[in-house]
Amino acid sequence: MHPCLLILTFWLAYPVLAHATEEPFNGAAAQATGSVTVMAANPGPAFALPFGAVTPLPGALAISANGRVAAHISAAGQVLLWDAKTLITLATLEPDAPVVPPDTAETEVVVAASNKHPTALALSADGDLLAIGYADARVEVRSSVDLRLLRDLKGHTATVTALRFSANDKQLASGSQDATTQLWEIASGRSLHIFDSLNDGEGNHGRVIDVSFSGDGRSLIVNEWYSRFYDVGRGSSLWDLATGLEIGNRSSVPPNVDNAMRTGHALGGKGWLLAYTGTNGLLVERLDSCQPARQMPAGAYADTVAADTRGRWVVAADEQSLHFFAVNGSQQEYSVALPAKAMAMQVAEDGRSIFALLLTTSQSNGNENFIFGRDAGAVTTASLYRLAVPPALLDLPPLQVSTQARLCPASEAARRMQDFKLPARARQLPLHASLPPGKQTQTDPQHANNLADSSNHQVAPVKELYFGRDDKLYALFYANSDLKKGVAVWQVQTGRLLRARFDTDIGESTMRVPEGWLSESGNITDILTGKLVYQYKPDDTFSHTAADQDTGEVFRSVGGVIQHYSARGQRMPDIKASALVRRNEATADVTTENTVPAITARNGRLAALYADGSVQVWRMKKSQWQLKSVRYPAVLKNVDMDAGRIKLSADGRHLQVEFENASGDGPTHYISFTLGSHKKIIHDVLLSPLSARANSAAVADTRGHRLAVIDFTQAKTIARLPRQASIDDNNAYQKPIAAISEDGRLLASASYDGLLRVWNVDNHQLIGEAHAGKPVSALAFASHGKQVAAGLVDGRLLVWRIPAQK
Repeated sequence: MHPCLLILTFWLAYPVLAHATEEPFNGAAAQATGSVTVMAANPGPAFALPFGAVTPLPGALAISANGRVAAHISAAGQVLLWDAKTLITLATLEPDAPVVPPDTAETEVVVAASNKHPTALALSADGDLLAIGYADARVEVRSSVDLRLLRDLKGHTATVTALRFSANDKQLASGSQDATTQLWEIASGRSLHIFDSLNDGEGNHGRVIDVSFSGDGRSLIVNEWYSRFYDVGRGSSLWDLATGLEIGNRSSVPPNVDNAMRTGHALGGKGWLLAYTGTNGLLVERLDSCQPARQMPAGAYADTVAADTRGRWVVAADEQSLHFFAVNGSQQEYSVALPAKAMAMQVAEDGRSIFALLLTTSQSNGNENFIFGRDAGAVTTASLYRLAVPPALLDLPPLQVSTQARLCPASEAARRMQDFKLPARARQLPLHASLPPGKQTQTDPQHANNLADSSNHQVAPVKELYFGRDDKLYALFYANSDLKKGVAVWQVQTGRLLRARFDTDIGESTMRVPEGWLSESGNITDILTGKLVYQYKPDDTFSHTAADQDTGEVFRSVGGVIQHYSARGQRMPDIKASALVRRNEATADVTTENTVPAITARNGRLAALYADGSVQVWRMKKSQWQLKSVRYPAVLKNVDMDAGRIKLSADGRHLQVEFENASGDGPTHYISFTLGSHKKIIHDVLLSPLSARANSAAVADTRGHRLAVIDFTQAKTIARLPRQASIDDNNAYQKPIAAISEDGRLLASASYDGLLRVWNVDNHQLIGEAHAGKPVSALAFASHGKQVAAGLVDGRLLVWRIPAQK
């Protein structure tokens, strides 16, 4: 099994794995029995707590801030409360036990619990409240005295993985595998904020593994874990709780030894000292200042970290040792042997010891070194240990923080970028037209033989949409299936279907032109008219094709020649691309290449991206059909290795490049360049076409369920919209749909549930919203910006009026 799937396998199979009966090791040498390995124990100041096997999840251990009470989740799914000083068990919450009346003569209370296994715990500062997260996404708040249920919080959609009470015990933060962190008001059970996890740039969203409140209680720090195809990653984000805005984020390196989840940051100094794993070791940052983090003298990656509650010291755990460092700047390092790898560590209130969740057994699945030397085994059990802190660190002065201290705020630019407010009651957009697929979309005289197949009577979803001249609305219907595909044109003012042509043979590759789309399925054909633009010949070689959506001209790159066809299909003079000369420095050999890896056209311009990373742009002089070109050198490197399709902005100044993944089944990331300069911006997939008069576009934000607006001229993100959850019927994330008006002032966004919003990007105001009733698959603004159209998955089109802006 692939190692990155092993963690997920454990989560899915947890109810079975959790019943393992391995006891914590006691200093014996490592033993291997079949495929189960008991990890080695080294002698040292480590004391194994007498509780048996523990669920190997970072959130399975909790300590109250006053150091009085602790709790953990056993391998069998029990929640055990115990005295942090004496280690005496105070209460046990059984996963499937019947209700047993408490016996006051006993120290242990047994009550009924959900049949779903717990996955995360938190204790209030005074130890009186216990929060429990479950695999079925629930969060419970119970009394730690009698385990009575006080609150049942429902809002997550996947396993709860991290919990934390605020210092005043009035709020609870919960993190989940659903890539969100949620903030709850305990008194009312009301959800106050939802914070989305980062996207790691490869389509994976972080699973929350730890959450912490800042010292002033006004900010939340979230630690996330990313499981990618080839390795893992970690990161931390800081959020302002009053506004819900992101203050900033910190990058953390993954563990250096395996794929087992473990926390990558820690908060100490009563919430003012942040320690996290940096590229070269351990980083420490005072949150009450705006100074950058300080590198501690750690020479290796830190797998897990912890920080003294009083801010005197921090500690980093690697595979075999704990490394302690004084926060006051001393270069002295104190190292202590670890019995096993640490998954999570929590410091006792007095700072004299650390309660640690150590990995004790793992299930080997073979291929121990399947990828990059990482172990392909799945952790099955963990054990609790108490680790002694070196006495020399206890005499250090605590961290001094002013009572007026505040976190360094986000920059004004960062706040401005996120400053979009949702009103309590949004204005409803007035519906202008509802355009159902007409009879022309249900019957196709060109393919009468297909009418016997009922599946061909169903219309494919609307894939693309745009307003043409004279208030005409063009829609491309396409799905990779047997559903009927084609193009239809409506007169929006009258709601009349003007023309339609549907065909089940449309290829996946389509190119927009001024009146419809071209299909590149074998030949190049106008879908709406059926007119043949180019017919492939038996001796045709591989080519790249591009169409200018503004002029209708078509270009084919064949070797070093670019064939040119007018909008009517007339063959125009060929365009000769520049030859690429390569010199081998080792042999001094010179070779000449005539291939053009990618071409694109827009608004009477043609751009070619060469294999050496240079770009050539031609501008058409239509009166004489002559060409004038500009060569931009060294935009990219190694283009012939991984560059895919390219797009040109309407003014010809900006080029967007897709980069394919290794398997060639889709792009992994996108880079936009300002030609003639060194400006570039890396972003996610464009969710809206490049606008006609503004160099801006909507993209998937770095956070799930959110949209961002990038400005190519400024080479940066200029806006980040509030979350708009887009989850399908199977609870799977779907990218939102978006469109930007031609002048770049308006943005429309739609989620899978059919909710559509229209925003004014300039003044950060929500203009209005509407409910389509079905998932939206395409959006488009009219050129005058007074209407917005949505294409639905059932083939219908809806058009709303946009109120005039002040």
